[in-house]
Amino acid sequence: EKYLKDKGIKPYMAIIPDKGYFLSEANGYLSMDYDEFISEMLASVEFMEYINIKDSLEVGDFYASDTHWRQEQIVKIAEILVNSMGGKYDSKFEKKELDVDFYGVYAGRAPKPLDAETIYYLTNGNLENVKVTDWENGREISLYDMEKAHGKDAYDMFLSGELSKVTIENPNAKTDKELVVFRDSYGRSLLPLMVEDYAKITIIDIRYQIPQILLMGVNFENADVLFLYSTLILNNSSELK
Repeated sequence: EKYLKDKGIKPYMAIIPDKGYFLSEANGYLSMDYDEFISEMLASVEFMEYINIKDSLEVGDFYASDTHWRQEQIVKIAEILVNSMGGKYDSKFEKKELDVDFYGVYAGRAPKPLDAETIYYLTNGNLENVKVTDWENGREISLYDMEKAHGKDAYDMFLSGELSKVTIENPNAKTDKELVVFRDSYGRSLLPLMVEDYAKITIIDIRYQIPQILLMGVNFENADVLFLYSTLILNNSSELK
């Protein structure tokens, strides 16, 4: 109503299922009705165009010891999103291995020790030349933060962890279009895979600051707008400001 309606922008929404979607029925676990949940969610945001990504995911696309998805497994999701918003995705990447054992959020809760996992991250010449700005702290950062990669939670290497507003500018983008994304932590590993299709990506996380502050200076002209949230956040909406 405030930022998009008068500009004639139809935003997109994609919903990321948590691992319960893949594991509950096969193993007899109690879980919510994901199809009903998504239907109710979409009925409340009829002004958005839904992009279905859940049917392209499987449990192996996620870390065994963590809630998050593996970056090397979600190029297909970046392709679906870009193509659904009118682009033509053809990005290629080199896969690199992080030289640290990864133990996700489940590792400290498991009744017995979990095996270490490996984090892989994807890069190419374009990604190595983007400008990434952390507006929360007024500084330039790396797309992949190697200091955080060796810290308490290696997944924080993607866009330097939980920041409320980040922009990625690509001087070698295929188009002059921009993308504004409202997201949770899943977006941190996905959005670098969409960089080549946008001259600028503005990434907003409204779990930490109210939108009126975060959207100051954001230009919606010539921009796609994507709401990208996991069921873990949408089913716990008190986290959103």
